[in-house]
Amino acid sequence: MELAKPHASRGTATTIIDLRAELSETRKQLKMALAEAAGHFHARVNAERDAARWRQAYERVSSKRGSDSNIVMLKSPPAQ
Repeated sequence: MELAKPHASRGTATTIIDLRAELSETRKQLKMALAEAAGHFHARVNAERDAARWRQAYERVSSKRGSDSNIVMLKSPPAQ
């Protein structure tokens, strides 16, 4: 009768417990990675938005620059 009962051996039970713990840790790492990726994505979107805003501001100033304008464009010296 004992042989007919399916049961997990001690080694199998330990393996299952270890795999569940590893799966839990992997899920935590995945959540952290996804959150970090989302943060980087939002930072990139904000940087692109700021770059576009500064580009438009530069173009406005550049278009107003003329002989009768008091706007002077300053350029920094090249990096050494």
